[in-house]
Amino acid sequence: MILEYGVDNMNNINQKAFTLIEMLVVIIIIGIILAIAIPSVRNITNQNKNKIYQTHIEIVEVKRKLLMDQYKGELLSKKENCFQIDYQELLKNEWITEQGVFCNGSIIITKSGNQKSLSADYYLSCVDKNNNSLHEDNTAPSGCATFKIS
Repeated sequence: MILEYGVDNMNNINQKAFTLIEMLVVIIIIGIILAIAIPSVRNITNQNKNKIYQTHIEIVEVKRKLLMDQYKGELLSKKENCFQIDYQELLKNEWITEQGVFCNGSIIITKSGNQKSLSADYYLSCVDKNNNSLHEDNTAPSGCATFKIS
């Protein structure tokens, strides 16, 4: 009777346990799911970083247009063809406020259209509040006159 009980008990244990093949199949399926999911999550994260940066640049663009409207006469009357405005100066003079995005660099204002209009290019490196890089482009061309905001 003891032997029968032991054999029955062993059969029940074997029937309830996973085989090595079943475990390997599960591990392979999990690996395939992770191989698909990780790049997708990384792509979503990068898209969100780009959206955060683009939203901030849209705000900077509106402020830059206001600044250029205010200083257009002064900029067009100067003999230089391009002007460099330091981003930190825009912050200091409260033209821009940063909320979750922190940038360094400059904005280059260039005369165009027979010296009667102005265009702008941004050379900014920005990070989010967790210091994750959102955009890197702080190599502004040299030779532009520095324009101080009063």
